[in-house]
Amino acid sequence: MILPTTKYTCSSLSSYSFRLLWNLLFRTCERLRLMLRELGFRSTALHAQMSQNDRLGSLAKFKTEIVKILITTDVGSRYE
Repeated sequence: MILPTTKYTCSSLSSYSFRLLWNLLFRTCERLRLMLRELGFRSTALHAQMSQNDRLGSLAKFKTEIVKILITTDVGSRYE
């Protein structure tokens, strides 16, 4: 499945230690998270359809380097 809003490929993802992927739709965000996990990349999502605790948990996993990829919608702009 090719996601038109995503400009990264798996080969370009593996050349960086941490990544932030910005998407506009939460459905695309979730699909991309699932696809990356299936390919073996540690990733998490951050979007408005998640509870506040889930959002903070995803952000904490990214900040503490448990996951290397954070996929987010505009909700991600509200966090530090």
